[in-house]
Amino acid sequence: LEAIIVEKMKATTTAGSKTSPAQGAYTGAATYETLVTAASLVRASSDKVVIMNPATYAQFKVAQANANFGFDIFDGMTVIESSALDSYASASDGEVYAIVADIRKAVHVNFTNGDDVIYKFDEMTLATKDLIRVIGRLPAAVGIVSPKSLALIKKPATV
Repeated sequence: LEAIIVEKMKATTTAGSKTSPAQGAYTGAATYETLVTAASLVRASSDKVVIMNPATYAQFKVAQANANFGFDIFDGMTVIESSALDSYASASDGEVYAIVADIRKAVHVNFTNGDDVIYKFDEMTLATKDLIRVIGRLPAAVGIVSPKSLALIKKPATV
């Protein structure tokens, strides 16, 4: 579900569409200034989070140490580490490497069959190994529903 939500966020645009409200976007390196600018593109909220790859998080912390900041570079925003985003180092020019969002307002998840997992038991596929395959599914519909509730941070073009 995490990867689906991140992909839906990455698919948003600054212009918006009939099915996806307009969101913010900023192109910048992994620095404090980039975080502040991206956060300013998200509507006022006390619940902002930053979603990024663990390697990107480490790069931001190195930037914090190198700049001798006496405070947390994320300035009170919760960091959610996700492998669904490429790290800053491995991202292509113009690719999203981090997202600042108010997830409570931005994302709506509808569990169409309630929050029960639907199980299927397959006794045939692995029968020769004397095993039973168990498949669990949790159907959910995911949508980005609120305008200006997230900002995509994109890697700048290398010169």
